[in-house]
Amino acid sequence: EGTLLVLDGRCRYANPTFLGMLGYTARQLGFLELLDVLPREACNEALWEVLESGTAGSQSLGEAREGCLSRIDGSVVECVLTLNPIMFGGKPGSILLARDVAPLPTAVRDGRLALAVPAGIFRALAARRGVFVDVSPAGRELIAQLGAPDGPQPALADCFADPGDFERVFGKLLAEGIVTDHIFRIEAAGTARFISLSAALVRDEQGRPEYIDGLLTDVTAARNLAAGRDALIEKMQATLLFLHEPIANLGRDAVVVTLDTAIGDVARQMTERRATASLVASESGAIVGIVTDHDLRARAMAERRALTEPAHSVMSAPLIRIPESALVYEALMRMEEHGVRHLAVEDASGRIVSVINNKALIQFPGYGPIVLLREIARAATPEDVARCCERASPLAGSVMDTSARPRHITSLLTSIYDATTERLIELSVEELGPPPAAFAFIAMGSQGRQEVTLLTDQDNGIVFAASGDTDPEQAADYFLRLGTQVCDGLQRAGFAFCRGRVMASNPSWCRSVPDWLSTYTAWVHRGEPQDIADLSVFLDFRVVHGDAGLVHELRHRIDTTLPEEPAVLYQLVRNALTFKPPIRLPGNIYLGGAAEHAGEIDLKDALMPIVAFARVYAVRHQIIRTHTLERIDALADGNLLPSSSHDEITAAYDFLMQLRLQSQLAAIRAGRPPTSSIQLSKLGHTQRELLRHTFAQIAAVQKTIGYEFPEGG
Repeated sequence: EGTLLVLDGRCRYANPTFLGMLGYTARQLGFLELLDVLPREACNEALWEVLESGTAGSQSLGEAREGCLSRIDGSVVECVLTLNPIMFGGKPGSILLARDVAPLPTAVRDGRLALAVPAGIFRALAARRGVFVDVSPAGRELIAQLGAPDGPQPALADCFADPGDFERVFGKLLAEGIVTDHIFRIEAAGTARFISLSAALVRDEQGRPEYIDGLLTDVTAARNLAAGRDALIEKMQATLLFLHEPIANLGRDAVVVTLDTAIGDVARQMTERRATASLVASESGAIVGIVTDHDLRARAMAERRALTEPAHSVMSAPLIRIPESALVYEALMRMEEHGVRHLAVEDASGRIVSVINNKALIQFPGYGPIVLLREIARAATPEDVARCCERASPLAGSVMDTSARPRHITSLLTSIYDATTERLIELSVEELGPPPAAFAFIAMGSQGRQEVTLLTDQDNGIVFAASGDTDPEQAADYFLRLGTQVCDGLQRAGFAFCRGRVMASNPSWCRSVPDWLSTYTAWVHRGEPQDIADLSVFLDFRVVHGDAGLVHELRHRIDTTLPEEPAVLYQLVRNALTFKPPIRLPGNIYLGGAAEHAGEIDLKDALMPIVAFARVYAVRHQIIRTHTLERIDALADGNLLPSSSHDEITAAYDFLMQLRLQSQLAAIRAGRPPTSSIQLSKLGHTQRELLRHTFAQIAAVQKTIGYEFPEGG
């Protein structure tokens, strides 16, 4: 057994067995506290309760308990632990005895576990047909569904449609002792079912095969999902590689004419340059519009205009621009959104460097994100919208497989969320009739920030005009019904209801412009915790559908009043200080405020300090952007954030978002519901080091805002 002497909570001596179990040297041991080797995991909870209760003379301390110890490399070793109280040199202490346990036996050790697991846990005889000796309730139900004979001795062989497949599995068990995730297909109730078998061979004392212990799991849903994903990947492989290329190299040098250039001269220059569009510049040289082939046909030729008329008489304005760093699919969505076929490509300084047309962007096979968005826009019913949204996860996974940046994935998922919201609003208006007043449907939370992941709930609201021609109660009732239908449709499409009811179906988040202004003022003046929480959500609002002009007064009120409320800003800052980054002690990560379960960390909580940091500084400096990284970019561009801090904060955000998306996608592909949590034990060494560096950066961010926003302003 390993032996450890503990005095005053510090490790004083350990025998070679104990040191060897954990990988420490005797010198290193002297720097450790008991917490460094006996982590506060669930399995050690009873030991820590007794230690901290001060009942040093309790006989229960001498009992052997299953627990775990932390090794120097951060891994955990399961042990049988015994803790005995002692007095040494007049000081209270304890001796910790640790005995390494063998790996878990193949048979289930706790019968209650077998009852709870939804898969089929079984033990069968290791002979001939593999007659079942014991099967969990879920296993019996699954075996019956597979059509196995309900005889006195059901057997493992009865679950296989192909006897030869069972013989091969049985032979592998005898030869290798284990089978992992063997998938076999059967026909049950007229449909194909896929079953996963994992099993191990148990031998008797003489080494002869005695039992087969194993697990039967129905993986049909996950298999079908994977098959659909694989088909989608195959269909989109060429498309996706192109969709995520930057447009910088696809544009053509622009033909530039003046406002007074004759239409005939514009057409001649476009023909000579083989261009499909010409930019129109003002006297100062600023680009103010564009003349395209379509404009020449529809406005010049069809209307029989003289070729001597000026270019401005047929040009289209305003000009739709896009940065040269944008990707192909972003350009396609911009064209779709504005109903145009040409975009002006601008560099980082805002100077137009080229023009890109839709023909340059559609020379690829016929499926991509733009197609899904178009299908959502054409869906006839909310059910059709929901069916379209089922393809969002496979599509995002395929894009992730191309090593796209996290921002590209969240941008894609946000565009799907926005398109779903818009179509559900249109369908609801068709059913309810024309709205009694102008309105804007706003998104908040992750959708408002354009940071949607594969697990996103709803945060939305409605702002409607206070019209003197409409009864206020009737208008409020209409928009509340509209909000309810839209939120119900979003829930069917996979966007869960907000647990805090921050939704347009809640009267508190469906208001007229004057009511919203009054609500904002009340939040600021009262400053109660719920007021600050609501205000924090509201600050990320973005118009998804409707009259964007309705929210200008709201945004102006926020920009002009909130920076002058230091007490409110401090309370907003507290959201960024709530998360406690894990602290690294020798060889370990100890979870702080983000830990919900032992060994796990919630990446959504981990991201919140960066999100809150960007939000409060955006408010302070009147930055109207909502995306976290765009806010941070704007701070750096305005010399309000050092470039080194900008780069480190951006890297930390990208790393945490990448981990979050990868974890969610892995869960979906395995047939499990996605979460925002990860198990640290599943991270490799490099990822752990990056995570530690990220938490160090978060701690630095928290110190910065804690210093600049002291309590009470």
